[in-house]
Amino acid sequence: MSLPCSLLVDHSSTHPDRFIALMSATKIQELNLENNSTVQITGRDSKMVFCTLKESIQCGDIKILLNKLMRHNLGVLVNDPVIVSPCCNLQYAAGIDIAVNYTDALKGLNRDICKVLVNEYFAGKRIILCEGNKFIVRKGMKAVEFVVVKTDPTRPYCLVDTAKVSKVNYLTDVARYKPEEKRLSHISYEDIGGYVQQLQQLRELEFPLRLPSLFKQLKVANPHIIMHGPQGVGKLLLAKAFASEINAHFVLLNESMTKDVPIDIKIVRIWSKLEEAKKNSPSVVCFDGLHEIAPKTMTDPNQHKFLIKELVKMLKQMEQDKSCIVILIGITHLLSQVNTGVLHHFYSTKNDKNITFVYPNFFDRYEILKIHTRDLALSSNFDFNHLAASTENYTGERLAALCKKVAWRVYKNKHEDSIGVEDEVDEAESFMNKVITLADFQDVLDEMS
Repeated sequence: MSLPCSLLVDHSSTHPDRFIALMSATKIQELNLENNSTVQITGRDSKMVFCTLKESIQCGDIKILLNKLMRHNLGVLVNDPVIVSPCCNLQYAAGIDIAVNYTDALKGLNRDICKVLVNEYFAGKRIILCEGNKFIVRKGMKAVEFVVVKTDPTRPYCLVDTAKVSKVNYLTDVARYKPEEKRLSHISYEDIGGYVQQLQQLRELEFPLRLPSLFKQLKVANPHIIMHGPQGVGKLLLAKAFASEINAHFVLLNESMTKDVPIDIKIVRIWSKLEEAKKNSPSVVCFDGLHEIAPKTMTDPNQHKFLIKELVKMLKQMEQDKSCIVILIGITHLLSQVNTGVLHHFYSTKNDKNITFVYPNFFDRYEILKIHTRDLALSSNFDFNHLAASTENYTGERLAALCKKVAWRVYKNKHEDSIGVEDEVDEAESFMNKVITLADFQDVLDEMS
């Protein structure tokens, strides 16, 4: 039997929402484990998950790739250590109680739809679960989070197999989150389709926020980032995912907060956001629409000069302040319209990053479409290659709108067809199982072109 082994966590976009971990073939062999075997992973505060182990050529020998679902259940972030152990002495559960994981999930849902989701999730599967484990079920435009409330008999973990003895009970009570807990739906790297190089550039700055005490001790200047490129390609989404993955406080300052307001109010609002970031260090401050917040020109030259002077002063103070860790991210689709004095402070140190975005290529569109169709029931022969090729010059925002429009049209028609069905459970199941085909997408694409 292999001994427990400590490995560092990295994110995985493969097998989303499933209890599957990826490890290098060399490491699996070294630990005397087998591909597709079941292992126990222990994270922070002795939290456990049990998962299927699969080989991956993407994984180094000191890493284990875990998706957002597993990282959330283990209470770990990217680059945190976890303990991998062999799984043994499993016993079947006689029953298991499941509840909706947070109140918001009940909006637009009824008990029948929740029961359909729970039954489908466990149908024909053997899943090892612990009390407190969370999981997410996606179907029919719904992504509903559930939590394991109780297992019978009560054990640290048990094997759930509805084909044998396990009975799954759906509880009407809602399991509420603790205030500090994130939902499974929080933005992560798995929600970023494509843009591998841009993501890698941003991830190079994870180190200072993961080790804040060392960062302060070395007295390294707070890094700045410029993200520029077409509108709707996912610059803000990537910034949010970055902050979420390193557990940093996220502060958003967009152009709507500073547009068409007096200069003194504009400066006060910017300063208050920077103060919020300092108080909640480590933080990420995102200037969304930097060309509007710090424009190259204004109608009144005197007001423009005063605004830029104050902005540069604030940025310089943030850069020199070694008592806190604050990463500033400037986002714009009009880089040439940003004031050069302000722009200089986003390029002033060797730690700063200049990240350029372009329209998503075929691979990027393929990945983006896979993400935005996760909640949909697609036909078994759905051709993502054809759809990605048919959406050239579409941004991520436009691809998301396409998927949403197709889904609403299909499910609206299905709902109208199901009116009059006497059995509410059958109606809910019929509605959730509506299959979307490539032809449905093509109809909407023809309208949008």
